[in-house]
Amino acid sequence: DGGGFCGTMRDGTRVYPGAAACSREYLGQLFRIIDDPTGRIYKCADTGSLIAGLHRDIWFRTNDAGWTWQRTVGPTATIEILP
Repeated sequence: DGGGFCGTMRDGTRVYPGAAACSREYLGQLFRIIDDPTGRIYKCADTGSLIAGLHRDIWFRTNDAGWTWQRTVGPTATIEILP
């Protein structure tokens, strides 16, 4: 279901696992989330009117998958910015 966000992102790509919405100044930035059980590298590929500062909004194919992940990682996390 993708939470209703299953189209084209700000960078022109379609949503995918590992896509994140970030503040505009971080568009294109790669990062990882410390203690993320998926070990995934994320990319700031989208923006949003409610996304500001250091907030990252991670896309999941289903709401259940997102909530399950958040229960594991927690509501806040430390990120590592990648080159």
